[in-house]
Amino acid sequence: MMQIRWLRTALAHIIELPSWIEQDFAAAGGDTVDQKVRAIIGTINELAANPARASSRPGRIAGTREHPLLFDHYTLIYRVRDHAFEVLGILPTSRKS
Repeated sequence: MMQIRWLRTALAHIIELPSWIEQDFAAAGGDTVDQKVRAIIGTINELAANPARASSRPGRIAGTREHPLLFDHYTLIYRVRDHAFEVLGILPTSRKS
């Protein structure tokens, strides 16, 4: 697996992620917020092992890729550079610009 680097923006997003999940899934029930966050981290680890995974798509910015998370409620934005998997951001789908 490649080294995973979290850029500052992505770290800010991961801190906000639990509150976003609470808002987005409050009435849905099912997995807890912690379970959903762990699922996202697990997906990031899997992608770092295989960054060209078929379900990822080219990003809106050259050199980046995007991957849907939690049934497309969120989008992981990443790139592979200098033999590292760089997490650029995690955004709620409704916040993508």
